Amino acid sequence: MEEKEIIRIFEETGAILEGHFVYTSSKHGKVYVNKDFLYMFVLKVKLLCEIIAEHFKDKNIELVAGPAIGGVALTQWTAFALTQFTDKEILAVYSEDGLNNTKIFKRGYDKHVKGKGALVVEDITTTGGSVKKTVEAVKALGGIVMGVGLLWNRGAITSQDLGVPEVFSLVNVTFEAFDEKECPLCAQNIPINTNVGKGREYLIQKA
Repeated sequence: MEEKEIIRIFEETGAILEGHFVYTSSKHGKVYVNKDFLYMFVLKVKLLCEIIAEHFKDKNIELVAGPAIGGVALTQWTAFALTQFTDKEILAVYSEDGLNNTKIFKRGYDKHVKGKGALVVEDITTTGGSVKKTVEAVKALGGIVMGVGLLWNRGAITSQDLGVPEVFSLVNVTFEAFDEKECPLCAQNIPINTNVGKGREYLIQKA
């Protein structure tokens, strides 16, 4: 499936929004990709995860990991597809916030990571922070990260950035992002969207 067809799926679900947004990275921008809208359409999510799974099906993946909350659905569908492609059961786990701005595996998941070939998945990444922390959490437990699969790489994140052999993304389209002091949207007093992204938290902090 070509990139433009995948972008059309995001558009069909209403996941691509325009306005004034505050991203997880604290930067501001005009476009927001709301993966939560996409997640309502399970067959579309299943299809996208199958594309990622097919790409990595020959990489000896035994476990799929992703950061909570967004990565949870992706781990399930990708592991399911890999199980079908490889005819062996692939586990699905997710990381959660730990101390000192880290990601860790709880709920007994940590006992299943050591020694396993792992695929780390994430939906939308701008700075790569959450996915990198999940990669580091897998490695800390003795897992072997074989690659990272992304729905949308909007920050031009590379394998070198994440310390992994490969980054495979269904969409590689970047959007402008501005520091608060340099944001043209702020200069024009365009209202910040508080329904998605970190706009609500940003305005509370400013107040």
